[in-house]
Amino acid sequence: DAGGVTLGGERLGVRIEGFDLGNSPREYLTVRTPTLAMSTTNGTRAIVTAAERCDRVLIASLLNLDAVTEAVRAYGDDVAVFCAGVKGSFALDDSYVAGRIAALLGDDRSDAAEAAVRLAASYATAEEAFRASRSGRAPSSMASAAS
Repeated sequence: DAGGVTLGGERLGVRIEGFDLGNSPREYLTVRTPTLAMSTTNGTRAIVTAAERCDRVLIASLLNLDAVTEAVRAYGDDVAVFCAGVKGSFALDDSYVAGRIAALLGDDRSDAAEAAVRLAASYATAEEAFRASRSGRAPSSMASAAS
């Protein structure tokens, strides 16, 4: 930990040297410090892409779903949910979170959003969904290195 901050991140699926955590969701089950700073190969790209295309960008996770959906409702704008994926491909854990967001926002959704809602609803818990994902199944030391 760097002064009360847990560093999490990966490059091409491998933990960044000197960081506390890599890419596997199971590495994040225990809170180490009050603040987490993350850098990921695909997540960073998704944020930049969203910022290029949208007037407002909110970063969502399971921890802030309620705050993000409340902010979206307050702004009253249309919503586009960008999933980072893995090397440009579908990722179950990202789609699970997208489905949770879409479910909280209501019924006026695209087919993609509806699919994400149904995917999220097919898991009893977030942990079950994350453990089923390729990233969640990857060994912590080499999370997603084979993806």
